[in-house]
Amino acid sequence: MKLIISLFFLSFSFVAFAQKAPDFQITDSDGVVHNLYADHLDQGQTVVIKLFFTSCPPCIQLAPWMEEKYQNWGAGQYDVEFIELSILTGDTNADVAQFKLNYGVTFPGAGFDGGGKDAAEVYKSGMFGSYFGTPSLAIIAPNGSVMQGFSYDDFDSLIEATGATGNSGGNGGGGGGGMTDEVTTYNVNSTITTTSVPENLTYILKPANADSPAYDILAITGGTLNFEYPSVDFPELVDPVIVLQAEGDIVDNTVKPHDLVQIRKHILELEPLTEEYQLLAADLNSDGQIKPHDLLTLQKALLGLITEFPNGTPSWISIPAQLSLTESLGNTINLDFQLIKIGNVD
Repeated sequence: MKLIISLFFLSFSFVAFAQKAPDFQITDSDGVVHNLYADHLDQGQTVVIKLFFTSCPPCIQLAPWMEEKYQNWGAGQYDVEFIELSILTGDTNADVAQFKLNYGVTFPGAGFDGGGKDAAEVYKSGMFGSYFGTPSLAIIAPNGSVMQGFSYDDFDSLIEATGATGNSGGNGGGGGGGMTDEVTTYNVNSTITTTSVPENLTYILKPANADSPAYDILAITGGTLNFEYPSVDFPELVDPVIVLQAEGDIVDNTVKPHDLVQIRKHILELEPLTEEYQLLAADLNSDGQIKPHDLLTLQKALLGLITEFPNGTPSWISIPAQLSLTESLGNTINLDFQLIKIGNVD
């Protein structure tokens, strides 16, 4: 049984044009020559083109997702091949080879000296659909038709639409035979209680009572945070939960001396803090109480005397601490995190 988890969705317009893909010849970073038509399309293969460059942060983030998809679709052994093309003159085949080594990529790729930039130009031109910068994907069917400018959510279904299976006798794209007719859809949102934002946000899928296995949803989905569970990418877990982790300095521009005043009034019972997020934000040592020690800790933080809160208290926490995945087939369930900056009680 599969659940479709939708945390937030990057939506792009899908455009398909009648023009056929122009032929190209590249030499990949392993020294293998690829002619688009003679070696792939004319052999009945669907070709997935990835435009990237080796120092592009989103491309690096997308790499694990692309490699998973490559393996799901047969790793080039059957009727689907992936090829990545660097758009920069500064990326050589040696640079592409290092990128593949660094990020676990196994499908072919070409730099400038391998003809990658020249082959990529037509997919940057808008001829086959909108180009949003790197990373960008195009799917070329065996008849030469091109699909570009689509959502990552549609990736597997668009490959399937070309007639590809990814193996010698079945569906290879989604992790085991396609989706069920009835699914549970989860919409997960993050609401931040301050005007600042954390430096890094990570959404982790893991068992409720264990730290492993843990799956970085953002990295695996290439930034879309949209995935099927259970699937090849996200195997079935006991009591699956999503945990939101955030990083940042213990003091930012929203934590101010006024917060000291508010916490002092609470301790003196002059003006108690009443909201759940305020009580959590004022507990700077995570002992479940708001005491003078918390006040002293915040004073030290504001003066720059400490760079970490006591007892491993993070700079950001979420309400709830984790969100459980529960099935409700055919329905949509909205799940919400509230992200709280420790020290900011306003």
